[in-house]
Amino acid sequence: MSLFQQRKLLVDSLLRHCSNKCMSERLIKPLNHGVLRCRNISSNGQWSDDEVRKMRLMKRVGAGLLFSATLGLAIYSKRNKAQKLRDSLEDCERLPPDPDYTSSMGSEFYRCKSCIFPGDIVKSGTLKKLESLELKHDDVIVASFPKSGTTWMQEIVYLIQTGLDFERAKKQVLETRFPYLEHPYPGLAAIKKAEGPRFIKTHLPLSLLPKSALENGTKVIYIARNPKDVAVSYYYFLRMATFVGYRGGMKDFVNKFIKGDVPYGPYFDHVLGYWKHHQNNSNSGSNLLWITYEDMHRDPEGCIRRVAHFLDRPLTDDQVRLIAAHTRFESMAGNPSVNYSHWDDLGLRNKNEAPFMRSGRVGDWRRSFDADTNRRFDDFIRQHLESSELKFDYLPADE
Repeated sequence: MSLFQQRKLLVDSLLRHCSNKCMSERLIKPLNHGVLRCRNISSNGQWSDDEVRKMRLMKRVGAGLLFSATLGLAIYSKRNKAQKLRDSLEDCERLPPDPDYTSSMGSEFYRCKSCIFPGDIVKSGTLKKLESLELKHDDVIVASFPKSGTTWMQEIVYLIQTGLDFERAKKQVLETRFPYLEHPYPGLAAIKKAEGPRFIKTHLPLSLLPKSALENGTKVIYIARNPKDVAVSYYYFLRMATFVGYRGGMKDFVNKFIKGDVPYGPYFDHVLGYWKHHQNNSNSGSNLLWITYEDMHRDPEGCIRRVAHFLDRPLTDDQVRLIAAHTRFESMAGNPSVNYSHWDDLGLRNKNEAPFMRSGRVGDWRRSFDADTNRRFDDFIRQHLESSELKFDYLPADE
């Protein structure tokens, strides 16, 4: 039974039980929103022809208004969405499709302010939103170029800041504990909701960090890794990630890396931006700590102490040893909270490729580069570092 029919039955019932017509009209009128009046109802309870015409007209007008409002809202929403997308793409150039990337997400890249980003990061509007993000002095950012030891450093920082709360660290995956700043999900939304001190991961170049990061004294730890090992690790990661779907060969990828045509590239623009800030502020109580992947391999306990000192969280020797043992490569590779094994359940990892935690070595590039590739890479490094004091180790400390 329709709502209209239910109302009519209610009105008829009230009329039959009310002996006073005026009283019944006063009762019925507000109940029926002024649509029904006692005088329009005949003795047999039927609507008058005049009232029926009025009701039909009201229904047509109401339906027309509802349609117009719905259509107007849809048009406004579409235009608003289109405007937001235009705002997001401002100062960004879409790059030509690369056939080596097979997924729809991985095949769309933009160059924004000289840095290359995946399309989902740009089109989500996150980069624009970051410009006004207010970071706090007790926030901690771990920054790096991709595949430079970010996960390793994140786990060290988390344990130092939480007083070695290993149980808590094991209960939540690192993505939840340490949101990825510029990624659409959980990223910025999770960071805004979190209470301090907040843990933040980013691959943004220094020039695109929120201004408040340096102005408010936010602690920034930058981990750098030699470019040869970065390129090899990056290659295997992009093949592993189903949302990227890279299917090119190693030589082709090295060519892209050298040209700067990889996500977050060019590599040296990224690394030297942080290095120069570190050099210019090293004697003035800088809120940026520079540390290398190779140093962490050579002296893990010494690097843990450096990080703890930078964060004003002094550790005992026993605490340092516990963190070092927990964050050894073999331990991390078997730890579900940091090895990204949950990506398997989400369909984000190609199980026919290498795992997220693949090698963890210094000098792994030697197993992938032939003589010609190594020569071209040496020329690439020399070109960018010949006038810089920045030096990298390309072999293990014992070689």
